[in-house]
Amino acid sequence: MKNAQPTISTLGKKSAPLTKSLVVHAADEPKQGLTACGAHQRYRFPRLQIEERPLEPLPRQWIRIQVSHVGICGTDFHLLKADEDGYTRCSCPAHIPATGRVLGHEAVGRICELGKDVDHFNVGDWVCFESISTCKSCENCRRGLFNQCKFSQLWGMEQDGFFTQFANVPAGLAHLVNDLAQTSSGREGLACVEPAAVSHLACTNARITPGDRVAIFGAGPIGLYAALMAKTLFGASEVTVSEPIKFRREFVMRACDRAMHPDAFLSDGRPYDVLIDAAGDLSDVSATIPRLRANGRVILLSRTGQPLHTDAVDHIISNSIHIIGSRGHLGGSMDTVLLLARAGRLDLRASVTQVTEGLRGLETALNNPGACQSENCKIVVRLAENGTGDL
Repeated sequence: MKNAQPTISTLGKKSAPLTKSLVVHAADEPKQGLTACGAHQRYRFPRLQIEERPLEPLPRQWIRIQVSHVGICGTDFHLLKADEDGYTRCSCPAHIPATGRVLGHEAVGRICELGKDVDHFNVGDWVCFESISTCKSCENCRRGLFNQCKFSQLWGMEQDGFFTQFANVPAGLAHLVNDLAQTSSGREGLACVEPAAVSHLACTNARITPGDRVAIFGAGPIGLYAALMAKTLFGASEVTVSEPIKFRREFVMRACDRAMHPDAFLSDGRPYDVLIDAAGDLSDVSATIPRLRANGRVILLSRTGQPLHTDAVDHIISNSIHIIGSRGHLGGSMDTVLLLARAGRLDLRASVTQVTEGLRGLETALNNPGACQSENCKIVVRLAENGTGDL
């Protein structure tokens, strides 16, 4: 298969020496007195810049793609938002070298070159991607806990990502999606597979069963997909979403039974079986734990660096409440999401509220997080049309 001819002649040169990329730079200034620093304690004054960067030689088990569409994640906004001391507010694993980091971990693209040992793809194939690379040899990987790999690397955070025209990617991260990528709408949806898979894993970890009442904090893409799946795939009898932004409350109603402002939710008093936090305000989580029924589950997804405090320990013990961290999408959730999309049971494009154009459009959106998040759920950026040309 690797010797197959390109399906379109304008896909891109076999070797592209330079690629335009949107790069984040930050001062590397760890806070004093800390033995181990998260990104929110190390990187200051984040800023964006469009640059031409060289493409490294293609490793034997990697592929080179021309990026078609990318999704903007809340983590991208969070990494670029600084606190009063200039430190990024993002606490998830990140490494910003002196040369900067290419962000972006939600993408679909078309293969324009194959590494020498890649024989299960063709040049011209459409692929979307997992965003976590694993070592496959540490204790956790050997136990099948790939999302907890001790040496994992997050694409777009610890390795250069997809906010670029061309990218080199390990072939093992790619999923073949030729059938789903035939239309512009299909490609826009494929840029959302990764967050949809994160939501699927969260619902799986929550052990949602038919009849459960589910509360979800946050009506961004993760919260919306979680609400949609909890109700239509996992059988929840009622799904309530707590969200402060009016636009998002109204938009998420397509996926849930009720959407409430957090103030109204906290005073409502209704009991729940499952609480999924995709917002990161852990004070709301703490206030809701006493409302969980016996064997209730709390799923923590959002990283803000906030501590979780609770005075409901007696309730947790007496009612066997489970507090569970849910990280990533590995272990089959992405395959499941793609199968559901192919069967017509999941609209991958359900969260998309805006499609913008090119690296300049991407830069503008990332530099205006308040406006973007108050007027949108998911923003997808088109970097190339049909995998054949730059925008």
